[in-house]
Amino acid sequence: MQTESPLHTHDPYAGNVLIKGLGPIRTRSELGKLLIELPPKPPPDIASVPRHLRLHMLLRLRDLHLPSAEELCLHESIDLMIRQNYRYMDPASSRTWSLISGEPAQQWKRPGSPAFGAAVEGVSGAGKSEAILRCLSTYPQQVIQHKSFLKMANGLQQVTWLSIDVPASGRATDLAAALMTAWKKATGSTRFDRTLAGAWRNGPQMLEEWRQVASSHFLGLLHLDEIQNFFKLSTLDRRRKRKSGDDSPELSIVEDQCIKWILTLMNTWQIPLLVSGTPDGISALTKRLSNAERIVTSESHRVSWRHQLLR
Repeated sequence: MQTESPLHTHDPYAGNVLIKGLGPIRTRSELGKLLIELPPKPPPDIASVPRHLRLHMLLRLRDLHLPSAEELCLHESIDLMIRQNYRYMDPASSRTWSLISGEPAQQWKRPGSPAFGAAVEGVSGAGKSEAILRCLSTYPQQVIQHKSFLKMANGLQQVTWLSIDVPASGRATDLAAALMTAWKKATGSTRFDRTLAGAWRNGPQMLEEWRQVASSHFLGLLHLDEIQNFFKLSTLDRRRKRKSGDDSPELSIVEDQCIKWILTLMNTWQIPLLVSGTPDGISALTKRLSNAERIVTSESHRVSWRHQLLR
């Protein structure tokens, strides 16, 4: 008598404590069910409900969310970046702790360990941020509490993901402050209170201070939204001289150190980066060849108005 074969239970990340709290790797069908949001059904006797109450029930339709195929692909990209990077950052490896401690690169840089990055492009209002945050919210916890952890006497607070808007100024000081504020909101830590309260701020130093903390807590993915804020329009005089038929003027960067920092974040410190923004912002970022190769190592996604209408 032939028996049914057992379910496939192979785990490509078995034994990695950083991945245990992420939940299972889901199929697209499972993701679709997880990402869908349906408003409550109206009562059978809806016609008898007073008009002023029906109006409030009607607005519940705004909660309707039907994930598009692109959104499912986006989740797969995010999941691959987080899990694969954690594979290279396995706490069981001594090289991982060399990286976190900041030892010279030649001592800890693992051959073949890639930089993980992806970009989501779409016009304002197309639903980029909404889609990304919905994908990130499928993980059981943003912050995973490890009561015991290798080489950590008091356990570890593991941060799975962090999402911020790039400040309108596009400057390193404001970017660092936004990262520190978001970190406190997610973890409850007072680690950056003194820096944020200081009257004098040094952007690069603040970014490095935040990076050291993020690395030591095994940040799984950083999402930078409104990436176009790193750039600015060309001068008014230059735009006035532009002739009909000329290509659109390229955006200029506000502070070059911000772009250098996010590249170092991925390439040297192995923190996956997801950027999202308008087509001109993504184009300005990827036109710099050294950036483009890294930003699209995982995937490039475009969110269109059609996706917004489906939502």
